[in-house]
Amino acid sequence: MLPVRVYYEETDAAGIVYYANYLKFAERARTELLREIGVAHESIKKKWGVEFVVRNCNAKYIAPAFLDDILEVRTTCTKIKGA
Repeated sequence: MLPVRVYYEETDAAGIVYYANYLKFAERARTELLREIGVAHESIKKKWGVEFVVRNCNAKYIAPAFLDDILEVRTTCTKIKGA
């Protein structure tokens, strides 16, 4: 779980988080998940010459988030395989 504070730049004119910014939050959480398990992007690129690619991403919007809210962003890896 990655806590993410909502900043002004991430909101729209109504003060609600712009929907596409949730993908940015998910990317931060994905990167932190990899770090937690000891897999940093640069190290795997240098060591094995590979990079992680997100092939599919789904979002279910439950409720709006507002300026200064602190969100709990969770990410899960469901499958790892070659291209």
